[in-house]
Amino acid sequence: MAARFKKFSAFCATLLPHEIDYLLDIQQFEDVDRLEILRLIQKHQGVNHFPFDETIDKRKYSHLKNWISQRLAEIDVDLSLKRLLSAEEAILTDQITPLQEKRLLKSLQTWDESFFYFVKWFEVLKVLREDLQIRVRYEEVNILDGFLKKHRPAYERSVAVSQSIEQMTNEIIEQYQTLTGDTRHHIDSLSKTFRDESLDGYNRFKAFIRLIFIGFNYRDFDFLRPHFDYFDKLLTSGVSYSKRILLNYYSNRLLLHSRFREYQLAEKYGYLSIKVKNQDYLMYLNNLTAVLLRNHKYEDALRILQEGSKEAKETGSDHNKTGYVSFYVETLNRLKRYRSAANHAAAFLSLYKREIFKYRWHFFFTVYIEALIQQHRYKEINKVAKRYKLLDRDKQYSQRAGSTPIISWYILIAQFEEGLIHKKQFNKRMGQHLTHYLSSLNDEQWSSMIAKINPFLPTDTKEVLYQIRESHNEHHP
Repeated sequence: MAARFKKFSAFCATLLPHEIDYLLDIQQFEDVDRLEILRLIQKHQGVNHFPFDETIDKRKYSHLKNWISQRLAEIDVDLSLKRLLSAEEAILTDQITPLQEKRLLKSLQTWDESFFYFVKWFEVLKVLREDLQIRVRYEEVNILDGFLKKHRPAYERSVAVSQSIEQMTNEIIEQYQTLTGDTRHHIDSLSKTFRDESLDGYNRFKAFIRLIFIGFNYRDFDFLRPHFDYFDKLLTSGVSYSKRILLNYYSNRLLLHSRFREYQLAEKYGYLSIKVKNQDYLMYLNNLTAVLLRNHKYEDALRILQEGSKEAKETGSDHNKTGYVSFYVETLNRLKRYRSAANHAAAFLSLYKREIFKYRWHFFFTVYIEALIQQHRYKEINKVAKRYKLLDRDKQYSQRAGSTPIISWYILIAQFEEGLIHKKQFNKRMGQHLTHYLSSLNDEQWSSMIAKINPFLPTDTKEVLYQIRESHNEHHP
C-alpha cells in the first residue's frame, strides 16, 4: 500500500492548510470518493501520513492530483507573473505564440485593477498593443485602447502608491539599522493601503510586510493582529495566493505568536513555513529554530538545523548564514556540547569575520562566549574580547530597546577570573551595569541573564546584584 501511494502522498505532503481549505471551499465533486480523499488529506496533513483507501480506483487519485494542481495554478499570482514576463519577452523578440496572445486578450475578461501584478499586466498589454498595431490588427488594437484608457488612472495610482511605499521602506530600514527616526506615523497610511480592495495586490502585500517591520522596530505587535486575521481570510479565499506568499505568511505568523509568547502556535506555523523549500527556506528555518529552543526542544532544533546544512552552505545571504551558524552554536550549548559549539564558532569566525560584524555579531558572540565560559576558558574570552573590541561594541549595542549586556557580563567574569580586575572592581562594574539596565529589563530577561552567569559569580557578587534589584523594585513597583 505504501508503495502504491508513494508519489501521491509526497504530493499531498507539499500541500498547505490554506490551500486545502480553499480547495474544499470551491470543490463541487459529485463523486463522494474524491471528496473523501480531499478531506482525508486535510485531516492528516499535520503528520503527512495518509491512510488512503486501496479499494478506491487509483485513477481517482490521479484525477484529484491533476485537479488540485490546476485549481491552485489558476489562482497562483506568481505563476501569472511568470507568464506575463514570458509573454513580454516573446513580444519584444517577435516570438509571441498564438496561445500567449490568446491568454493576454482573455485576461481582459478575468482580471481587473485589483489583480496582484496589475502594474506589470498593464505594461505588458501596452507592449502588446504596440506590437499588434504595427501588424495592422485594428480590432484587437481598439479593444486594448479602450482597456488602457479606462485603467490608466488606476495604473498611475498604483505606481504612485508603490513609490510612496518605497520611500517609507527607506525610512523603516534606516530606523532598523541606526535605531533612530520615527516611522509610527506610517502605520495609518500603510494600513489603509493594505485594506484597500480596489488596489493591486502587490502594493497591498508590500504594505502588510512594512507594517510587520514597523512592529519589529518598536516591538509593538498589538496593532498587527487584525491585519494578520484579515490577510488570513484573503489567503483562504484564494486572493493574493502563491505558495511563496503563503510560506512567508506562515513565517511571519511565527514571529507574531513568538512576540505574544504563544510558542506552541509559533512552532506550528514555523513547521508549516519550512514544509516546502524555497529561496527563503533558511531564514524560515532559523526562525523556527529560535522557537524550538524557546520550547526547550533542543534535539528537534538540532535535527532541522542539520536538515538545512546544505542550504546554509550554498546561501548567498550572509545574514541568514550567520544566523544559521549562531543558532547551531546555541543549540549545541543547550545540549551541553560546549566544546563542539566553541570549535564550530571559532572556525566560522576565522572564515567570515567581516560578514559576522556586518550582520549578527551580537548574537554570534553571545553564544560563542557562552560556549567558552561554560568550559572556563577565560583566557580565550579575554583574547577574543580584546581583539574585536567587544566591550565597546556591546556598550553601544545595549542601547537598543530590550537588549541586555550579557556579553559585557561574560567578559567581566573572564577578566576577574584571570586576575585582570579585583573583586571590588568586579562587583562595582557588575552593579553599575545592572543599575543602568534595570529600567529596560523585564523579569524574564533578568531571570534569563542571572541563570546564565550565576554559576560563575562569587557569592558576595550575587548578593550585591540581588540587593540592587530589590532596591530598584521597591522604588519602581
